[in-house]
Amino acid sequence: MAGFLASKFKEHFYCPPGFNNHFGLNEAEYQSKLKNILLNGHDPENVILLEIDPLQQNTAIDFIITEKITGIAPLHIGDVRRDGRDLYYEKQGKKIAIKRIYNRVIFDELVKRTDLKLDFNLTEDVDVEWAGHPQLVFQDQ
Repeated sequence: MAGFLASKFKEHFYCPPGFNNHFGLNEAEYQSKLKNILLNGHDPENVILLEIDPLQQNTAIDFIITEKITGIAPLHIGDVRRDGRDLYYEKQGKKIAIKRIYNRVIFDELVKRTDLKLDFNLTEDVDVEWAGHPQLVFQDQ
């Protein structure tokens, strides 16, 4: 995430006084706003960060930091199940309803992966909210 990377840059490189990488917010304000944007009032257990094999991606560190900040766990797209218009995943043998999806799936990669067995298609009409990319939301405000 931007905060983690920015802190590493500041450890090793000079940054001018007053330089801010969080759209004018301090770290705590940025993290709070990010959490609010991604959760939109939902329990973190009911919001997923959707990806193909998320912890095998080059961006896995982003997903781990996002989970640390927001409580939203990364979930492999093949682990999403569909029941009518509802989506869910299983956690410790329990069905967990998915109410909101922060989609990080790259469609080109999805098309290339013929080995994936999916229970739903990203373009199907299901009863979930879709979270836009936070950077786009921050820029609009």
